[in-house]
Amino acid sequence: NEDTWEEEMQSHPFFNNGWMEGEELSPLMQGLQDLKYSPDENTPEELAVSYKEDGNFNFKHKNYRFAAASYTEGLKAKSSDLLVNTQLLTNRAAAQYHIGK
Repeated sequence: NEDTWEEEMQSHPFFNNGWMEGEELSPLMQGLQDLKYSPDENTPEELAVSYKEDGNFNFKHKNYRFAAASYTEGLKAKSSDLLVNTQLLTNRAAAQYHIGK
């Protein structure tokens, strides 16, 4: 319905912004998040790349604190890929520079 489309979109799990206000994620979104970040479902290399991509997205949108946190999580994955680890360290340093640390 044209009159209630915004309300309908807000009730859809992919477009609901309630999590920003502290609401729990819908089961669908929680499941997707678990698949992306679960160490049981991903290798350390896959996790590191996922966190790096998240950090890059946040950096691009000037969310430097979230970017630095994503890069840190990528390093915690303990990937054996030296290139990815180097990118995570360098990108985290750039994010921290913008934060002012």
